[in-house]
Formats: sequence, structure tokens, C-alpha cells
Amino acid sequence: MKKNRTLIILLAVSTSLLISSCQKSDKTEANRIVSTKASLEESVEDTAADKSEESAADKTGITDSFKLQYKIGLSKGNTEGMEIYSSCSFTYDEKEFVVSTLVPKDMLEQGELMLDDQGHVLIQIVCQNDSYILFDDTVQLGIPEADVWTDEQDNLHVVLRDIRTAKYQVTDFIYDSENKEWVGSDLLHADGINYMGTIGK
Repeated sequence: MKKNRTLIILLAVSTSLLISSCQKSDKTEANRIVSTKASLEESVEDTAADKSEESAADKTGITDSFKLQYKIGLSKGNTEGMEIYSSCSFTYDEKEFVVSTLVPKDMLEQGELMLDDQGHVLIQIVCQNDSYILFDDTVQLGIPEADVWTDEQDNLHVVLRDIRTAKYQVTDFIYDSENKEWVGSDLLHADGINYMGTIGK
């Protein structure tokens, strides 16, 4: 009789241990499934974020290669044979600035720009005795333009819009008075476009 009781007790203990082991195994498996699910969800979110960034880059034409900064220091440029086509004068930090677009003399007729198949265009910023050349290139059927403004922190910006037959580039230059240079970064850069026109005058 005692042997039977002992056998029954051992059997009960073994059964209890087996059930406990199964429960732990089930919990471990459940935790593994939850962990795997979380990893998959995180991977899907990362992929979606990457695609969103790629989509934004496709829309703006900006990729990592276009996020480089340009630094324009003091420079004179070759203005021989060039005349001012348009200019903007303003005062900033108690200094007089002039932003000018220069073109060859033979491209101007009574102040009007006669666009040819190709033309040399130069955009220059002059502040007292300091000169900066933001643009100096030959342009096909187009004319670069510049806008001047200050932001909420009173930083001086000159935004250059380089519009051509097959190119559209917008670069924001910010004035660094301490180092006497303009630091630019592309806001938009699109090559191989088909420029069709503008509503501007």
C-alpha cells in the first residue's frame, strides 16, 4: 500500500513538472513569436521610411550627392566686355550690397536682352570693395536669376535660380560676414528636363 502511495506521489510530481515545462515552453515560443513579429514590423516601417525618403528625393531632384555645400569666397571674375543687364541694391548690416547680372555687350540692345543660342552670364555680388561671383557660365536659351531676402534670424540669403533648356537648379547662398564668404546648398537640382516656359515677364 505504501509503495502504491509512493508511486502515485511520484507520478503526480512528474506530471506536474511536465505540465510546468510545457507551459514554460509555450511562453518561450509565444515570446519568440512576439519578438519576431515586432522585428518584422520594425523592418517594414524602416523600408517604408526609406521609400518615403527616396520618393521625396525623386520629387525634388535632390539626392545625397546634391546636398554638398558650395563656398564662394572673394572673387573678381572676368567682367571684360560685359555689361550689367539687371541689378538689385540693398543695405545689410549697415553695408551697401549690389547683386548684378552681367552679360556680353552684344547681347544687349537698348537695354533689352537678345537671347542667342548660347550666352555667357555672370552673377556678381559687390559689397564695398568686396566682390563675389556666384555664377559664371555659358547658358543655352535661358537666363539665371537671383532673389535677395533675410530670414527670421536676419541671415542674408541670395537664392540663385539657374534655368536652362535642360536644367533647373535652385541654390540658396547664405552670407557669412565673419569669413567673408557665401555658403550655398541646393534646394532643387534637375537635369535633363524639357523647359517649356514661365509666366514671368
